[in-house]
Amino acid sequence: RLRTIDQLGEVRYSAWKHVDIKVSRFAKIFPNPTSQSLYVQLYAKDEADLIWEVYNTVGQAVLSGTHVLQTGLQTFELPTQGLTDGMYRLRLSNQRSGYVQQHSFITR
Repeated sequence: RLRTIDQLGEVRYSAWKHVDIKVSRFAKIFPNPTSQSLYVQLYAKDEADLIWEVYNTVGQAVLSGTHVLQTGLQTFELPTQGLTDGMYRLRLSNQRSGYVQQHSFITR
């Protein structure tokens, strides 16, 4: 429902509308650029082991690890304070489901 105020100060409300909020199957990373930590937010249908890998611009793996996903929306932290300033690629994958996503981020 929206509340609007016109130039004369009159307040009006819109009709109620039902909105379905769909959970994205794509991970979000923030903040970008980052300095201390990078946060990954995603939704998992089932419990799973997520493999994460960080690559520099020449394709060398500079960080990696695993995170156990629980069912539902969740956020977890990846430490980036040891990385030199620059651009990196984060690869998220799960071998069982075939899930793979890649995201670019910058460290400062």
